[in-house]
Amino acid sequence: MTTSQLNPVVTITAKTHPYVCGVGDYTVNLVKYFNQYQDIELSLLTGKSCESFHGEVPVFPVLEGNTQKDYEKLLNLLNQASVKIVVLQYAPYLYNSQGYDLNLVNFWKQCAQSMQTVLIVHETYYWFLRYPGTWFKGIVQAHALKALALSSDSIFCGSEQYSRQLQRLVQDQKIICYLPIPNNIAPNIISSQQKDNLRQQLNISPDSLVLTLYGCIGSIRKSWVIKLDRYLRSRSLSVTWLFLGNAQSLNISCTNPVVRPGYLSADILSQYLQISTLLIMPHEFGVSAKRGSLMSAIEHKLPILGTDGDLTDSFLKDQPSIFLVPDGIYSSFQSELIKILSMLSTKSAFADLTEKTYAYYQENLSWRNVVTILNQHVHAHHKN
Repeated sequence: MTTSQLNPVVTITAKTHPYVCGVGDYTVNLVKYFNQYQDIELSLLTGKSCESFHGEVPVFPVLEGNTQKDYEKLLNLLNQASVKIVVLQYAPYLYNSQGYDLNLVNFWKQCAQSMQTVLIVHETYYWFLRYPGTWFKGIVQAHALKALALSSDSIFCGSEQYSRQLQRLVQDQKIICYLPIPNNIAPNIISSQQKDNLRQQLNISPDSLVLTLYGCIGSIRKSWVIKLDRYLRSRSLSVTWLFLGNAQSLNISCTNPVVRPGYLSADILSQYLQISTLLIMPHEFGVSAKRGSLMSAIEHKLPILGTDGDLTDSFLKDQPSIFLVPDGIYSSFQSELIKILSMLSTKSAFADLTEKTYAYYQENLSWRNVVTILNQHVHAHHKN
């Protein structure tokens, strides 16, 4: 790769294909849609072991590691290429396994001396009062994030809770902006016959309800899933569990059938979402708009049952096909599930609810919205 191949605006993340990484998928889509909808193109820089193309998006695998020397090389590359704006994708464990990276902090501080710096925060820090084991590392992560924030001209995040956390770290709160985290799985629409064929292929009976768990397992209340499974069996309801993404590694024993399909391409994953009846999100601390699985369900017009907690964004409570119950109250979650399943007998009314939520997504949360918001910032500085 020569420096002349880089655009004046670049974005950096740690991993893309062949690695499975939600932030990597987000970054690839960000570049794809930014270059499609806007008049300034982004270049994508990532780790050395990543492939040079992710679908139709070119990738520059230039980051050799996370040592001080590795970041010095990256900084020299950016300066040689006369990069004007650098967009850093950030989560505590994205660039190393420690949960904080002081070399990254120093690199970002140096970037700020000669470039416009844009920070996209996917996760802030892991500090929970009820989990003492998170206290020390969470404080260190918060200090690392504060240092990154202080070297940033603009900060974006996809969660109201994260926005509040960031506001406590910086004085100039005007630089913090909400940026949605849209669906990474573009709908690959299949016919009713194809859906029936897929269900048959997976040994799912025609009358079976498909309850889907998808994505992050760290916050899923496993005991609730076990209780729901047994309760549904006691009600003689025909149910099949579909565990997608990281959820398929849930180590639980169910009385109802479970489908764990393994790694799926985006197109195939879209098909699995289309045979789902309901996305189940029994998340500790509540469901959040930063969950790509939630956004995938919305764009695939799939109803959602989740928990309402500290992490839950206010606008989610207004969406007609997102059913939320207070986090920590299993009995309410169980009752709401039965209520939703009874509503499915009136499919036309239910379809109307998912259509309204889908319309809200398209108007406020889609990739077109994301790149428009980001472009407003990029344009402002690109002209300087």
